[in-house]
Amino acid sequence: MRRKLRFAFISVAKGMRSKLRLALIFTAILIFVIGFYDQNNKMKREETLVHEAGVRMWRPESENSQRRDAASVPQRSNPEEHRDEETIQSDDKFGDIIGVGKCRYPEMTNGKGLCSSNPRVEPRRSNVTPGNDHRGSKLNVSLVKLKGNGSHKHLDPWVMEQRRRKARLRRVCVKRRKEGKEYMPSSIEELVHLLVDDKHKAIYCYVPKVGCTNWKRVWMILSGLSNEVDPINIPEMLPHTVHNSMMLVKQPYSASVLQKKLETYKKLVVVRDPYERLLSAFRDKLERSGNNYYETNVASVIKKRFRGKQKDGDEGITFSQFVKFLNTRKQGEYDEHWRPYSHTCFPCGIRYDIIGKYETLVEDSERFLRLIGAPEDLHYPPYSPRNTSSLLPHYLDTLSPRQLIRLHTIYKTDLEMFDYKPRLPQDTFT
Repeated sequence: MRRKLRFAFISVAKGMRSKLRLALIFTAILIFVIGFYDQNNKMKREETLVHEAGVRMWRPESENSQRRDAASVPQRSNPEEHRDEETIQSDDKFGDIIGVGKCRYPEMTNGKGLCSSNPRVEPRRSNVTPGNDHRGSKLNVSLVKLKGNGSHKHLDPWVMEQRRRKARLRRVCVKRRKEGKEYMPSSIEELVHLLVDDKHKAIYCYVPKVGCTNWKRVWMILSGLSNEVDPINIPEMLPHTVHNSMMLVKQPYSASVLQKKLETYKKLVVVRDPYERLLSAFRDKLERSGNNYYETNVASVIKKRFRGKQKDGDEGITFSQFVKFLNTRKQGEYDEHWRPYSHTCFPCGIRYDIIGKYETLVEDSERFLRLIGAPEDLHYPPYSPRNTSSLLPHYLDTLSPRQLIRLHTIYKTDLEMFDYKPRLPQDTFT
């Protein structure tokens, strides 16, 4: 009798163990399927953030307005199939040049107004031959498909390049936001690099060592601070002494009025290769003697800290010593001449209508002047680029691999935002 009971008990235990094993396997499969489904949906939601356009930084709209505008946002069935199209599609209806309008579809993210728009609109026709890019660089797309009807129209290569620059900038900003790095101004006072012209409803973020002196000359004429017709006739140092009167944050605006101008005015930012800009600043402010401010506040600090017992003498600062100095400073302590764009013009928080580059400065500037309705005889002054780009490899060759890596860390976000090549040890001179 005991043997029978024991046998029965063992049989029941084996059966229960087998069922338990099956139940565990089934549960594991179910958890995997649910996790995969949730991850897929999360990825799709995150991909739609690629079309973010700008940020309302201080004064969010009412909740009802947010719901109404958010409801009007066009929904996309599959963000992946539109990834390539993003480089050629504008965020808003185009004007005669590139008139990107104000943000239309606000939503709320982390307590800040986040504007996102993506209407499918028909671009203007252009007779420019596809692929004829003024820079000689390869554009992503030469033809654009309209409204899914299979028809194609040519687009101005300059307009397409602007769209490509903006699309790349948005992707990097979204990527950084996911990493917890918003690159947003903490206060209005940090927007000291924004110059405003109320007459033409324009805003320009000046970046030192990126043609800003000539642009300040132009801005003096636009804003009525100079009666000159040709900007080149304005003395070189004068724009830097009066630019406070052109600064957005120095105007007697309320926070709401300032916010409105940031949303509606046409905005320009001009950038260049961060390495070239850094070298240009070093050569201008430190390598060449005569600048008392930088001799006192930068050069003397470098000599005391990085030369040890070596006597100062008349020997100048080397580029390697300057980079060592940068690596010891915090981001907030950087001088405006080598402060990253992400903390100077805040391109992740301000939606610029035109992203200019030093390499295409003349055309980008001309397009912006025509966009804002500047006088027809007002043009960006002709300039002769210095040989900074050809000298850059020589100066970078004086840096150690560790210095190159740390320098890349400082300007990594700028390099990614504006599509410039990183100079890491393994490919610095290839």
